[in-house]
Amino acid sequence: VVSAIEHNAVMRPLTQLQNQIGLKVHTLPYKPWSVVDLHDLTSALLREKPKLCIISEASNVTGEIVDLRLVSTICQANRVPLVVDAAQTAGRLPFSADALGVAAWCASGHKGLMGPPGVGLLYASPDLKLEPIIAGGTGSHSEDLQMPEELPDRYEVGTPNGPAIAGLGAAAHWIGQQGGFAVLTEKEQQLLKRFLDWAGTRPWLEILGAFDAKRVATVSFRLPNVAPDMVASLLG
Repeated sequence: VVSAIEHNAVMRPLTQLQNQIGLKVHTLPYKPWSVVDLHDLTSALLREKPKLCIISEASNVTGEIVDLRLVSTICQANRVPLVVDAAQTAGRLPFSADALGVAAWCASGHKGLMGPPGVGLLYASPDLKLEPIIAGGTGSHSEDLQMPEELPDRYEVGTPNGPAIAGLGAAAHWIGQQGGFAVLTEKEQQLLKRFLDWAGTRPWLEILGAFDAKRVATVSFRLPNVAPDMVASLLG
């Protein structure tokens, strides 16, 4: 079960599994202001009895935010593991694996965490048993031809991207020097409000998604009779 706002980082692997093994994917309908309708989610979990629920915490297109706490509560009640795509919210919204009880939490390092591309983060619950999708050298237990059991070696094959990891560490240090994530988030939200206030007085500008929804500092809009790529070029 997935939401209607999932990124291709989720949808392409699922589509590939659909083609390879007949995996069934159920997409929840989009609901303005909350993205996920909790009644639809509950019904889908009861009816489909899925092995997994994957939810993006915020849309990379409209910026709208999903209430993960409510989604997680429903998933736990139905004993369905929840995977969170936090690419748009890592470094901008607080996260607690213990409080939410998620099975996995994934994020890229180059967005809100302000690191370089090529590095990401994965939190996996101790209860989540994953099989490696790639086998290879880990620099540990070299006498054993099976993948190591210990983490993170079991999932980290080949030489890690050391420069990108160092860059992510430097970015985290810089964010701390600025006063932490809350300071940066507040500044972004102020800029977001300024833009939305301005856009709300322009009848010729259409905001995509619920106008007054809670969102990260991402907005999609369109102008009548002007192609989006042309608008992007003009802004660029």
